[in-house]
Amino acid sequence: MSQPYLSVVIPAYNEALTLPLCLQSQVGCPNYEIIVVDNNSTDDTVKIAREYGVKIVSEKSPGVCAARDAGFKVARGEIVVSTDSDCIHPVDWLAGIGQAFTDQPDLSLLSGNYRFQN
Repeated sequence: MSQPYLSVVIPAYNEALTLPLCLQSQVGCPNYEIIVVDNNSTDDTVKIAREYGVKIVSEKSPGVCAARDAGFKVARGEIVVSTDSDCIHPVDWLAGIGQAFTDQPDLSLLSGNYRFQN
């Protein structure tokens, strides 16, 4: 059985310094999309997201909850993964998430390791 399609939603507010390492850690899965939700950034957050070729959504209502919700609304994945733009993940984390849902069809929630950049 192939792994499910994953959508990774990353809310971002002025995260130009942390977003590159977060985006670089989003690898290791054959079927995924990355959605960066810009929450009114005034720095180069959007420019950096464009450089990585990810989907960018704008959310004008302030706050991480509004930004995350905006990302969830456009996500196309069978599984929606949420993380923060200042997190770095293990290189196999997306593959592991997909594999966990493949191996355990009744699984409805999964949490895992991450590390804050600061």
